[in-house]
Amino acid sequence: SPCSSLPMSSSSGIRRRNVPAATESDSFSTSSALDTLKRFDVYNKVHDDFMQKRQTGGIVTLVTAVILAMLFYCEVAEFFSVEILHSITVDTNIDRKLPISLDLTFPHMRCSEVSVD
Repeated sequence: SPCSSLPMSSSSGIRRRNVPAATESDSFSTSSALDTLKRFDVYNKVHDDFMQKRQTGGIVTLVTAVILAMLFYCEVAEFFSVEILHSITVDTNIDRKLPISLDLTFPHMRCSEVSVD
């Protein structure tokens, strides 16, 4: 049987691909972690004879990809958009007086002409 050539891990139940064992010199290479990860096969592989590829499945996949791309674009655009509100509200619940200081400068006006009413 084709499954008999695939060893099973007794502790984790994860099926491993039939790959040659790594040597000690390979285990210290920079890609050894990636190679180790590639050796594990978490999902069962369906044999090609049991799959039926139809055009409707491809259409559903494309429509779903387009919808996901549009949603992603809309969310990113909304995240980076800035909303400017042009309104001011006065808090009428405060019973204190609000101190307001104004510093006005009129460089071309004589002091005798300036007054505050």
